[in-house]
Amino acid sequence: MKESGLFFGKFAPLTTGHIAAITQAATMVEELYVVLCWDEKFQSTLTPELQKVLTKRNRLMWLKDTFKHMSKIKITFVDETPIQSYPDGCSEFTNLVRNQLVYDFHQPFIDVVFSSETEYNDYFSQYWPDSEHILIDPPRQFVDISATRVRSNPYEHWDFIAPAAHKHFVKKVCIIGVESTGKSTLTINLANYFSTQYVEEVGRTICEAEYHWSEDMMNIEDYVYVAMEHKIKEHKLAKTANKVLFSDTNNLITLFSAECTGRTSTVLSQMANAEDYDLVIMLDIDVPWVYDPLRLNNTDEKRISTFEHLKFLCKAHGVKYHLVSGTYDERYKTSIQLVKNLLQGKSNECTDN
Repeated sequence: MKESGLFFGKFAPLTTGHIAAITQAATMVEELYVVLCWDEKFQSTLTPELQKVLTKRNRLMWLKDTFKHMSKIKITFVDETPIQSYPDGCSEFTNLVRNQLVYDFHQPFIDVVFSSETEYNDYFSQYWPDSEHILIDPPRQFVDISATRVRSNPYEHWDFIAPAAHKHFVKKVCIIGVESTGKSTLTINLANYFSTQYVEEVGRTICEAEYHWSEDMMNIEDYVYVAMEHKIKEHKLAKTANKVLFSDTNNLITLFSAECTGRTSTVLSQMANAEDYDLVIMLDIDVPWVYDPLRLNNTDEKRISTFEHLKFLCKAHGVKYHLVSGTYDERYKTSIQLVKNLLQGKSNECTDN
């Protein structure tokens, strides 16, 4: 077995093909150095959506999370932004990598360089003449995927994205509305349809369990507690969600609930401002009001008043939403199509608010 090996790439994103190749390479050497190649020039060619996900921090995290159980794999990065792109910058790039290996690992010599691309044979022969070049599955027979294909449609190629990267690609969809508009039922139904996770209405759960079904027992700090618990659940469930994560209400609704009982909070307002959902569905009030102990707005006037206040809060906090009306079945089908459009990269026209 050789002492040292090198595998580098952009890993944009890290795929199961990369994982298989790196794992195979690690079986051939005592220590494998994996180098992430960061390049702002490449980054600028990506869509704004992909730029948000394929950050240097995320790509490094995916590598470190994926191979944290293999101590022989050492991970670092180089910034090739200032140098010319391949093939003009080959000499400068090689020096970057060699210098980084010395700086991070005190490793001036590499016995084996690994790649999956035959087109780089000449590069390795010229710039790594003392290292053996080993190709790993260049025809991609073992794992038939490439990062380029994944970038073209991450959700079509979901199973080829590294599990560690899934949480950063998950689309977040929030269902909002005033009381008794079917938010909780719709959220669960959508999660079941798309075979994924959902975040329950944390405020209701906490109010029932800790405040005896009465918001009168809550003070403003309790609403902040609800908001924080909701974000914690979203963070945890995004790790296991399948392409999309549904949230039954959000921190804007927590602020809305507090204001409906005469309370307000700068902290809640700031938390609402910080939220970033890929799709917000607001449910209309054109369905019958149904009683439960936490519902108070049982007249048309109260429903309209609270509905207008919620729309005001959305506008004040820059929340773009899609107003969904009709029967429960119509809402369900409309919402499914909105989510499908989101996953397919199609635009959904927001309600003018």
